[in-house]
Amino acid sequence: GVQIGINAKKYSKTLKEFRHAVIENEDIQGQINKLRGEVESFASQFPMPGLEER
Repeated sequence: GVQIGINAKKYSKTLKEFRHAVIENEDIQGQINKLRGEVESFASQFPMPGLEER
């Protein structure tokens, strides 16, 4: 996650440009989507606290 932010910073100098890079840059979006998949895969191994298993 931190590395994604560092990579996005390469495309920007201001916070506005950083936000734009995170949203619009295909390379950054690819990294975010890959991380999202890894997190979802890891988290799906565990039950949701407070919910009964069905």
